[in-house]
Parts: sequence; structure tokens; C-alpha cells
Amino acid sequence: MLRKLARKLGTDVHGVVRKERSFSSFGVRIANKLESLVSEGSLYGFHNDSGMFWNIPELREASVKKLPGQISDAEYIEAFFSIGNEQTSSEGSVIIKRGGCLNMKNQSNVFHVGVFAPREKRIIKMASRLNVGVGEAKALLEKFDAERRAWFRKIADTEPEDQNLYDLVIESDNIFNEDKYVRKIITAIAQ
Repeated sequence: MLRKLARKLGTDVHGVVRKERSFSSFGVRIANKLESLVSEGSLYGFHNDSGMFWNIPELREASVKKLPGQISDAEYIEAFFSIGNEQTSSEGSVIIKRGGCLNMKNQSNVFHVGVFAPREKRIIKMASRLNVGVGEAKALLEKFDAERRAWFRKIADTEPEDQNLYDLVIESDNIFNEDKYVRKIITAIAQ
């Protein structure tokens, strides 16, 4: 879905991720805007590499992808929900994360599964997965959760912890090797 969203917005995957991060960070929003302004200045010859397409707007427009600061919030949200509608019309899709519980809700052919774990378990799992200390994993998790919460609020005025977004909620606090068992549960439901 991330690649489809990038294509629909006329950017790349990195641009989409940076746009999403701007929902939770004023600093990222400022950096994105500054980058856009500098890039737009290249149309007037202020950029070192602008000579190739200088004064040939048709070629420049066809070759340059949008920067995150050039994508409006409304444009992003419209593209996000549009992708969800496209996905629900296809058969056999499994969407992991990427807000499927938001842009594909109220669809009869979609089953939303939410997997929730206690914070302590998530910290330990993140430390193991990223090969970092518990303190660093805790800081990363706090940042991730804040960004995710801001994204959910911006897109649908809701919280990611809202269990009403899901058809099935799995509390994984007592499941050993949760990834394996969650996969088995979802596979059994899909069949």
C-alpha cells in the first residue's frame, strides 16, 4: 500500500513516510517546507544541479517527484482513503498495518485484526529486534507511538488503541512467540 500511495501522490516511499512524520512533528513540517522552497528556487536557477532542465518546465515536471512539503494534508488523506477503496475491490489481500482499519472500515469483505501487547513486552521485543538496549528501545517506542497516534488523529480523528476499529482483538500478553500464533489465527480466519 505504501508504494501505491506514493505513486498516487507523485512521490516516492521516502516522501510518503516523511509526510506522515510531519503529522506529529513541527520540526519535520518546517524541514519539509524549507526543502520545498529551496527546490522551487531551482526553477529560477538557484540550485547547483538545475542546469539540465533549466527553463524547460515540461521536462522538469515530468522528471521530478513531489517533496513531502508539496503534498497537502487533504491530498494525502484523499489518496489514503482512495487506496483503501481500491484494495477492498481486489480479492485475496492481506494488509498488515498501514491503517487498513481506517481506510477499509465498514467493508463487508474486510476483516480487521488488532494485536495489542503490554508496553513492557513491546519494549523488550523492540530491543531484541533492533539489537539495542532497553532504554533506547523505550525511547524509540515512545517516539513511534506518538507519531502513530498523531497519524491516526490526523487521518480519522481516532486513537490506534481504539479496539472498536477491529473485528478481532488479540491481547498477546500471555502468548509466547506471538508472531507465529497470530499468523496461525489469521490464516485460520482467512480460510
